[in-house]
Amino acid sequence: HPDQNSFMLVYNGNRIFTDNGYAKAYTRDHNTLTINGAGQYYEGSEHSDWQTSDAKYANPSIKVFESCEDYLYAVGDATESYEQNSRLQKYERHFVFLKPDVLVVLDNANLEWWSLNSELKTNFFTPLTYSETNSDGSFSFQNSDVKMNVFTVGNGSASVQNLDRTISKNGTTE
Repeated sequence: HPDQNSFMLVYNGNRIFTDNGYAKAYTRDHNTLTINGAGQYYEGSEHSDWQTSDAKYANPSIKVFESCEDYLYAVGDATESYEQNSRLQKYERHFVFLKPDVLVVLDNANLEWWSLNSELKTNFFTPLTYSETNSDGSFSFQNSDVKMNVFTVGNGSASVQNLDRTISKNGTTE
């Protein structure tokens, strides 16, 4: 399934980050990275095609997992989950959960030097309702029980999609 380094998050019974369902399998429908619009092995296949695809050769791993009273830290490596023509040399996702309510997701993705003009895009999905783009460049989503502020940094692009629209890193909506 093309969702390596993806995650889902529930906070106090509220779904904060989800994926986009169980239609044909596309990386862009999960909370993970696409490169020039392309995703991981098994892209676009039916769920039953897993064993006959090249995806069986992908070797994702959890490199680090630490948990204590104040925080949780984890690193997932999904480098081998992408086809070689993506020019990806490394894709590690770092999760830092500062208990009780701050989550930092950091993507460390390196491409071969001649493909530096490639678009790296981090996709996020939430059932929360878009409420506003803030003066600090972040955007907010909320429901009656929870509010989430999303901050993006770095050179890649990011988008947060909910049922109504897609909000891109620069605050534009689609």
